[in-house]
Amino acid sequence: MIEINLLPVELRQVEGTPPARLGAILGGIAIAGILVALVIKFYIVDIPAMKLEITNREAEIKNLEERKKTVEAVIAQIDTLKAKVKTLDNLIQSRVRFARLLDTLTNSMPKDGVWFRTFSIQPAGGGGGGLGSSGKKYQINLQGYTTAPSELDRRALLTELINNMEDRFRVQDVDPKTGISNFLGVKFDRPRLIGFTEITSIPDLPGDTDPKILRVMKPRMTKVGLDFSMTLSFELPAPKEAH
Repeated sequence: MIEINLLPVELRQVEGTPPARLGAILGGIAIAGILVALVIKFYIVDIPAMKLEITNREAEIKNLEERKKTVEAVIAQIDTLKAKVKTLDNLIQSRVRFARLLDTLTNSMPKDGVWFRTFSIQPAGGGGGGLGSSGKKYQINLQGYTTAPSELDRRALLTELINNMEDRFRVQDVDPKTGISNFLGVKFDRPRLIGFTEITSIPDLPGDTDPKILRVMKPRMTKVGLDFSMTLSFELPAPKEAH
């Protein structure tokens, strides 16, 4: 039997899916496909990549921590070496350079007519002269004599000796700010004459004096002389504090 639709054209039901609905359906399917693709990419690509990045970063952190330990060990060694160098510097600063001191003292003597019989050194009072209270101070005790034809000449030799000592210990190669001798590493006070006496015979040298020295000096020891005693004080710089 044939069916006839008697409704007007505008009221008749359109056959098939309307275009608007079809567009909405297709759009939804496309969006769903994109979301599925993004989810798949996130689980298959992004998550493994992030895990790999985390693993690499953890490896780098571990490597940096090991390098940090190595650097800390090197720094500790450097600090130890610095402390040793500082200790050696302090020892060098605090030692008395006797060879240089005696050499300077020898060069202070006039060319002829002056002799030292005794030389001794002992600790003196506390530090002073701007070197710091911890600087050690020592006193050199000297006894000797001068020989010359006249009393005036003998006293002139003693004056020359004191002037030479003043020049060599306190003027030549001395830091003008600190007064420290660059050659000896210490600061000297002025040489101080304790006393002097005219004598008619030169005292003998100690019994353990080298016979060679006695043979050289004996002819000169028969002259009238001027016996004298003097002191020369010096101060070692205080050790520098470690930083």
